[in-house]
Amino acid sequence: DIFLLRGVLTEEECDALMASVEETTPAETVTPGDVTSRKRCQVAWLHNTWTKTLARSLGNLFLSTTVKTHPGTGVEDLQILDYAPGGEFVLHHDGEGRLLTILYYLNGLGETWFPLAGEHISRPRTKDEALSMVQRDHGLVVGGEHVSINRGDAVAFYNYLDNGDFHWNSIHAGLPVQGESHKWVANHWFRYGGFSSPDR
Repeated sequence: DIFLLRGVLTEEECDALMASVEETTPAETVTPGDVTSRKRCQVAWLHNTWTKTLARSLGNLFLSTTVKTHPGTGVEDLQILDYAPGGEFVLHHDGEGRLLTILYYLNGLGETWFPLAGEHISRPRTKDEALSMVQRDHGLVVGGEHVSINRGDAVAFYNYLDNGDFHWNSIHAGLPVQGESHKWVANHWFRYGGFSSPDR
């Protein structure tokens, strides 16, 4: 399931988050050990009271009391990403302890592709199996022809199954940014102690 949250942030809040990157030191970043996963993207981490309050509010919507009180549970600082034209993040899984992802669209541009979303698609058991199932003509594209998004909207999705195994249907990609505009997004990752093995 992918939950579309309309109007989570106001336009003023989106502007403030994008402007806050100028006060940090963005750096080119890639998935550890893989220099080709994320391209033409600057990233910054933001830690302040406002973003923590936002995380707490949304965490209360999606996380049970049991999860919230489990040792090792918490939320990472807000990650803000600025994708230049042509920038992308290839198919990946957010796991390694990240139980829940909330992705905010700060300027309403760009597409996030979930190729294995949908009840008709079987559940893969491994990353390789998941990638072998990907076909370009199925799945949900958020921000594209399937689902439109606006500034301030967000999507939320779980990266693990109830038994602690990776939910490989949640693999997704930030599709290449079209045109000359930048794509601005932000992530909150909610961690759950005990879900940590990337090989599961």
